[in-house]
Amino acid sequence: MSDSKNLMGLNLSVDNDLIAEAAKEAIIAGIASAMSNKEQIVHEFVKASLTERVLVEDGTKPRGYSSEKTCSRMEWYVRKEIIEVVREEVANMIEEQKPAIRELVRKEFKNTETQNKFVDMFIDSLTQSITSQYRTSISVEFTPPKDY
Repeated sequence: MSDSKNLMGLNLSVDNDLIAEAAKEAIIAGIASAMSNKEQIVHEFVKASLTERVLVEDGTKPRGYSSEKTCSRMEWYVRKEIIEVVREEVANMIEEQKPAIRELVRKEFKNTETQNKFVDMFIDSLTQSITSQYRTSISVEFTPPKDY
């Protein structure tokens, strides 16, 4: 896009994309020239990111003092990948053994003791739902969006 301005019969047009690209290049060149010891900066960044303490559950940084379990970011990545591999392998094993597993489940469901447990659980659940005195009330409110 270009903005055109006439100044004493001269057409002065400015290409905004060209200016944005030139500004971007100038910023990148400025940052690169400011980094005189690039290898040391990269080394410190990698070291900090690998030794940084993160929460074991989700890999996020703990906020301030936390009694939750932490580990290094590297350990968290290794754990995450191992868990993913184990999940894939278990899924493959179950897929391979599906017919045998299906037969074992059917055999167990034919067992009268298992059927009695299912019937007991169903009756208990039905009894609890009938005798429950709790009622659910739901209210829905709509508010107009706020423009900030």
